[in-house]
Amino acid sequence: MNSEQAEVLEGYFRAYFHPMMVHAYRYVGDWGCAEEAAQIAFCTACANIEALQKSANPLGWLKRATYYACMGILRCLLYTSDAADEL
Repeated sequence: MNSEQAEVLEGYFRAYFHPMMVHAYRYVGDWGCAEEAAQIAFCTACANIEALQKSANPLGWLKRATYYACMGILRCLLYTSDAADEL
């Protein structure tokens, strides 16, 4: 990642981290998990900064990344609770 891309990502982070956390909360129903999902979404954005920059709708791109992060968290919670129930 070059310095220009880092600045772009930082701008998105400053502008959209809280909205992505609120978006995630609607799926997971827990503020801690919502914050984790938003962080995962921005890690995904960092790894795929070129795709985010080329996107016609960067906010939509981040929302989709947040959604997938939420689904991953919910999947882990489901499997963890199922395993705990079996013990």
